[in-house]
Amino acid sequence: MNDWSEALHRVSKLGPGTKFVGDLLGATIFPQVITAVASFNASLWEQTGRVVSDEPRAMYNWGDAGLTFWSPNVNIFRDPRWGHGQETPGEDPVLAGKYAASYVRGLQGYGGNPLKVAACCKHYTADELDNCNGVDASTLMPRLANKTLRIPLMFHLETVLEGKVATVMCFTCADSNLLPNTSEGTGSLMGTLFPIAIQ
Repeated sequence: MNDWSEALHRVSKLGPGTKFVGDLLGATIFPQVITAVASFNASLWEQTGRVVSDEPRAMYNWGDAGLTFWSPNVNIFRDPRWGHGQETPGEDPVLAGKYAASYVRGLQGYGGNPLKVAACCKHYTADELDNCNGVDASTLMPRLANKTLRIPLMFHLETVLEGKVATVMCFTCADSNLLPNTSEGTGSLMGTLFPIAIQ
């Protein structure tokens, strides 16, 4: 897949799917996700998603953008030393789920057929666990079979799946019990599952 880009709080120039050339010099920049979520304003999050997706849709019409965006980042922010905390909705799984569902609705458009752009929630379950005293996502994943441990790690993404997100990026994909289209109690995945680390 060669047409992806990021759209966490704006259309990013990172990734092969977006080109700022000619009259397209940049995109509207919104506050970092963790700051926007502090407003507790779901209609603001959805409106931000709409504006963020309007711009690449226009760029696509000019041939300067793809329509797949690896956003939002739905990891739960557990440790301030993790370098991507500002991209996330924070530490509350309920608020993270509400934010992500609203932002995805804004990005993809109402009804979702056809999609305005394809949102990709990332990363499904425990990507934010950098190595700490020998524990990281690869050593934690086998322990997540216990439903008690899975609920706080997956609730936020289940909310987004119910909202019909187009794609999900999984961090560690070896455990079929953790995948969104097979795990007990999760919503169905509308589109694609992108693995980035298969054990």
